[in-house]
Amino acid sequence: MGGHAGRCGVSRVLALRHRLDAGPDHTVAIPRAATWLNANDRGGWQTRFMDTADWRKAGRVAARDARLPAMERAYVLAELRFGNRRLRDHANYAPTVKAVLDGFVDAEVFPDDNLNCLIGPDLRIGPVQAAESLLIHVWPVSSRSAADFDWAYTGSNARVRHALADGALGEGLAALCGIAPDWTPWIAGRTAATAARLERLPMCRRCAAVIDAGGG
Repeated sequence: MGGHAGRCGVSRVLALRHRLDAGPDHTVAIPRAATWLNANDRGGWQTRFMDTADWRKAGRVAARDARLPAMERAYVLAELRFGNRRLRDHANYAPTVKAVLDGFVDAEVFPDDNLNCLIGPDLRIGPVQAAESLLIHVWPVSSRSAADFDWAYTGSNARVRHALADGALGEGLAALCGIAPDWTPWIAGRTAATAARLERLPMCRRCAAVIDAGGG
């Protein structure tokens, strides 16, 4: 079956998943430059100021050493690699990532780190490694793919992702949309019957018909 021209919810989710599964266009590894900046820290402002400056400089130097091209907009995923398996709240380390991305702006990789230039950053904790580091994964986005990222990141559209949980159903939808990534593990845990009951899915008629048929 050939792909359809419309950008319904299904085609957008599949296109976005395909782009992410292909891997980032750029990955920059930044060795730990100072104490990890944590939103829960209650230390003195002088120490925090110096640590922030060190992380920002590390980001600037790493971006320049990697010879990253200038990007008008990008999706960013930050991977935190610690030296032990202690349970951590990854969101608390946003100040570290913010300082590093400010360094990327200093290096003229991004015009700014506001929402018009960056989608994310999303934070993840990576595998344990003795030499702690922060990995910045970057997917440059065009105006069209940026719209897909923005669209998929709105909470109301989670129901579209959930509607694609059944493997066989998903294969049919992927064929309709002309894209066939291995996205099933990403949205596992829902059933086609559940998907069929979801209302107001932003799908084209062909994809909606497959959902209805799969739901029984």
